[in-house]
Amino acid sequence: MIFGYPVSFPEDTCERLVADAATARRLVRERCPQLLELLEHRRRRFAPLLAQNSNTPVQQESLDVMCASASGGVAVSPDGGVVMPPPSPGPSATQARALAAPVLSRLGWGDASLDVAISAPTTNVIARKNLDGHAVAGWTTTLDFDKDGKLTDANGWIGAPTRGRAYPLISASNAYKRLLAVPRAMPEICQMRKDGKPGCEPIPPTVITAATLGLALRHDLDRPLLVPAWLFTVQGSSEPLVAVAVDPRYLKPPASGTAPK
Repeated sequence: MIFGYPVSFPEDTCERLVADAATARRLVRERCPQLLELLEHRRRRFAPLLAQNSNTPVQQESLDVMCASASGGVAVSPDGGVVMPPPSPGPSATQARALAAPVLSRLGWGDASLDVAISAPTTNVIARKNLDGHAVAGWTTTLDFDKDGKLTDANGWIGAPTRGRAYPLISASNAYKRLLAVPRAMPEICQMRKDGKPGCEPIPPTVITAATLGLALRHDLDRPLLVPAWLFTVQGSSEPLVAVAVDPRYLKPPASGTAPK
């Protein structure tokens, strides 16, 4: 069974105001100058490491690139003067769950399971729902709270999806074979080796421990759909590997050009 979501996404105020990157940088300088100081410090901190793996002089590296590679650290003013403290972390997991409960209840997500990620300056609460007793991959609603308990950001879904047509499914073993043919996702950032040797930390093998028939969030052009999928549990990960379970003959026209009946 495929579930459809009649959803439109109008542009918000920020998208209308920030027309390009130059405008975004100007707004950052005006409203959050300490962010630029934080990025500058992180650029300096990671400069030696990047210099070993790049032919581009560190002083010519783009600040935008450095921001994507940096993690942790203490902000320092560009002239090396006053040391600024790092941002305060968000609320504890218990506090964040309590803050999220009434919001999720109003959204119709009161029965969702919650994962909490504490960071600075916010704590993220990720809510996941089942549908008709089936787990759903990618169907989440996220709430961000600052240290004062204020809701600073939210994204996700509200309301209930509508049922669509039913289609034949493939077996878990067939889905697994199709999954093996898909290139494995690689991490975007090289993690330093734990043994101190040059290069990146080796990527651990993917160990699948179970397979469950559920649903997964997919998109047909701009239309979100919840489609039947085999969810493969991965050892050490809270996110499953997903293989769409709908018979491939119903996902595209067959070779003969005749549509399935």
